[in-house]
Amino acid sequence: MQSADKQTIAVMLLAVGVVLAILVEPLSQFLSPIALHALLVVICLSMIPFADGADRDLLAVDRRAWLLVGWQQFVLPSIVLAIGILAEFPDQVVSLMIVTACAGALFAAPMLAGLLDLNRQRALQSMILSTLCMPASLYFFLSIHHGAHVHLDLNEYIQRAVIFLGTPFVVLLGYRLICRSLAPGVAKTIENGSYWGSILALLVFGMGITHPVAVQMYANPALVVFYLTIVSVLSIGMYVLTVIVMHSYGIKEAMTAGILSGFRNVGLSFALVGDMLGSGLALYVGLSMLPIFLAPAVIRLVSYAGPNLEPDRA
Repeated sequence: MQSADKQTIAVMLLAVGVVLAILVEPLSQFLSPIALHALLVVICLSMIPFADGADRDLLAVDRRAWLLVGWQQFVLPSIVLAIGILAEFPDQVVSLMIVTACAGALFAAPMLAGLLDLNRQRALQSMILSTLCMPASLYFFLSIHHGAHVHLDLNEYIQRAVIFLGTPFVVLLGYRLICRSLAPGVAKTIENGSYWGSILALLVFGMGITHPVAVQMYANPALVVFYLTIVSVLSIGMYVLTVIVMHSYGIKEAMTAGILSGFRNVGLSFALVGDMLGSGLALYVGLSMLPIFLAPAVIRLVSYAGPNLEPDRA
């Protein structure tokens, strides 16, 4: 199978799956209990294809990657928090906006960058750095907004961060120790298996986490539309603003940065804070899967009709 065909199938499968889960409530209900487990699998498997080149990808981080992470984890959250306060949005809405703006780049961002023929190495570097910064950024901005009234159990927060952030890096480092001694054919088979395994796990996560959407879509459609509007405006807004700010580095580099800034790992934020921010977070996170899963499919389709991306500037 050609690489482009494989990538297109994966993108379309994810998009169709999340829509199907919302329309068929028993399906999302069945997958809901294992959604966060699937997210952990996605995180771990997404690391494996990069183990052989990890010395270059993890240690040789240039200034541009740090600049992008600073933009993602501190500048954008500051802008989002300021907008929420100036617009006098309710505290819960501002909290949800902070959860989105402080979330690290989607763990599947390197995979999505590859699917869209963007800078996969830059996506890997920035995804790792933004994810490592995310727990501090999220706690910092929630504390600024809520002050002494922030309802986060710090011990539980740290424990969840260790599970969801520590485990994948243990897997990565462990596989690094053995991958270079494997026969090329075996390593390629493992890499292909991890690719499709991450796609399957991402599909299970996306379908399971949307169960609150399937339930509330008929019970409280106004709330669903309201949250979906917030999610969509934030995702698109952060994507467009990032592309504009980073455009001087070349359109391919700017679009990579846009993917990292617009497609946030809100599911991981949910894994860290759970119901500590209220029951509305589950519905919000479920709705956040729509732009995350549908936008790559739309971009992929549009890319077939568009011109090739210009080379990045050195």
